[in-house]
Amino acid sequence: MEFGWQDLAALGIVLAAAGYLVRLAWNAVTRKQASGCGSGCGSCSTQTSSQSGMRDPQPEQIVSIGMIGPIRPISERENLQHLEIDRSAVIVELLTKELPLPSLADVVGPLHDNFRQSGMTEEEVDTLIEEEVKAVRAERRARQAP
Repeated sequence: MEFGWQDLAALGIVLAAAGYLVRLAWNAVTRKQASGCGSGCGSCSTQTSSQSGMRDPQPEQIVSIGMIGPIRPISERENLQHLEIDRSAVIVELLTKELPLPSLADVVGPLHDNFRQSGMTEEEVDTLIEEEVKAVRAERRARQAP
């Protein structure tokens, strides 16, 4: 079996990583318990701030980031997790609560009123719709033809 330069380089990297891990393990086993920062490396001063004449350090400032908008109570979310409910039904219910949709009468009502005011019969409306559908299809075929 032949070793090329790439094999030797890879072996060197693996040996260096193994040496590093051994060093970390050795430091963890033999570290001083009274280390200043708690890392166990032993390089920190073990003096307290009162012994060194320095002022006591100020507490760290905590920054909190909140969510924008209303947050549902945890109990409501937990109730949904324990029940066997179709998720799509829950989503639809929540959307209809938050975004009230207009009723069918609200949407179709103006069309119905216009139909009654026009005086057209149902047959005339059917004929008009069929003619418009044929015209749209003919226009689409003309655009698709090379």
